Amino acid sequence: MQQTLAANVRLEFVSTAALAAVLVVLTWCATWLVSRHESMETRRFWRLTFRHLATLAFVVGFFVIWRHQLHNGVVALGAALAGLLVTLRENWLSLVAFWVRIGRRHYGLDDFIEIDGVRGRVLNISWLTTDVAEVGPRRDGLSYTGRVVYIPNYRTLLAPVVVENVTGQYSAHIVSVTMPTGTNVQKAEALLMEVARRACEPFMADAALHMQELELDQAMDTPSVEPKVLIHFDTYGLVILSVRIVAPSTHKQKLEQSILRDFFARAGEANWPGQSGRPALRKARSPQ
Repeated sequence: MQQTLAANVRLEFVSTAALAAVLVVLTWCATWLVSRHESMETRRFWRLTFRHLATLAFVVGFFVIWRHQLHNGVVALGAALAGLLVTLRENWLSLVAFWVRIGRRHYGLDDFIEIDGVRGRVLNISWLTTDVAEVGPRRDGLSYTGRVVYIPNYRTLLAPVVVENVTGQYSAHIVSVTMPTGTNVQKAEALLMEVARRACEPFMADAALHMQELELDQAMDTPSVEPKVLIHFDTYGLVILSVRIVAPSTHKQKLEQSILRDFFARAGEANWPGQSGRPALRKARSPQ
């Protein structure tokens, strides 16, 4: 009896090792065949996809191969197994959150998300964690901080998840400028609108087509691709001009800097719209 049991265990070990080896080879070959001529983002997507499929196949195969041993172990160690499940509840919750994300497709690779105050670009999604390249320095910052944050997946079940590029290739973005005291707001608004239109003109037609297709495919209300300037006040009474643009999701920082540089260069030629004499920036900083 013991010899038969030992022989069965050895066979199950061999079968498990063979299954793992076959899945590793198949995953590597499939990834190479599908993405060998693609971009880095596409290769990362297929590598992650085939890796998850291989992991799922291994788990299913493992339970099939070891079904008799697992059944005997569950019967013999029922109480201990229940305690283990309670101890590792965060890991189980992370697994559940992973499959919830697969079903609902909240976010994917290269999306910009915010979870628990951590904001950045998704680099990898495993069964237990989501790896995010952090961006900052402010809440609306677009520069990478150089840090990678590993967020447990179970946090997506307990905290709000913000997806910034829900519209895909093109997404809305806000560029804000605080006006010095005495600025002619109407002239500054017109200048900011002109600068934003010029910066967005090269891709505005493609963005409009993308948003139209998105509305038809997903019945989603999408933002207008035309730049729009909004006027606000801060706590000190200064005027803030915010221009909303629709930009390529991967080029928002470059476009924002282009708009700001052009706006400041053209406003500086006339010492800010509506002002005369010394530059308004010095006037705003003067203690008198």
